[in-house]
Amino acid sequence: MERLKLYRLLGAEVFQNVVFKIEKLKYKLLDKIPNIERKIDALIDFKYRLLSYLHKDRISEYNEKKKFSKMRYRKEIYMKKNINYHCNMEYPSEFIKQLEFNKDVHMKGIAYNIGALIAIILGSFIFPISSSLLIILSIYQVLALFINFECVNLQNYNLERFNNERRQNSFQKKTERSYRSNYQKYGKASEKICELLKNSSNIPSIDDTISVMETEEERKALLALAQKQKKRLVLSRKED
Repeated sequence: MERLKLYRLLGAEVFQNVVFKIEKLKYKLLDKIPNIERKIDALIDFKYRLLSYLHKDRISEYNEKKKFSKMRYRKEIYMKKNINYHCNMEYPSEFIKQLEFNKDVHMKGIAYNIGALIAIILGSFIFPISSSLLIILSIYQVLALFINFECVNLQNYNLERFNNERRQNSFQKKTERSYRSNYQKYGKASEKICELLKNSSNIPSIDDTISVMETEEERKALLALAQKQKKRLVLSRKED
């Protein structure tokens, strides 16, 4: 409880509200951009094409990351939420892993911001940098440092809320039940979708997905899975 009070004092709850407000604004703006999925796909393609060119020994790894990134961003666009900051109560233990991952990302960001500030200060003694440019660069890094700090504080706040054995055991059991239940209901279709993703260089189309369903049982499972996702999408948007 003492840690929770500290994280609150450092602005965790206020910052979380700000994050959610920015999130709503973000997806309202994205809704106004035509063909947003195609544009995001193009940016992801460019990113991983560049990485593959720089690291030719990791092309296979980057192809998998590219598909994951596209699916992730599409999910966020449909849900109108940054999935990093929302707990999927069907698989709650996964949210804890996501919080830990986010914290690590922002900790690295803090280290980078501090390093950049030191480099800017030292560089000002070695290179002729205008005072206005120096101020702009410093302000940018200080703001980025503040945002990364608040993100880490927010992750710590949420991790602390879940930091008891009883709750974590409950989350783990809930997640395991969901996996078992979903496999029984959609396992045949899910296996075919996973196989299709594995063998595709990009995200398969709906037609591609339907075409690999060979039996009536698999097609019914695919339809049930699609209906479930649609229902979840509707409920998610109603929460706003």
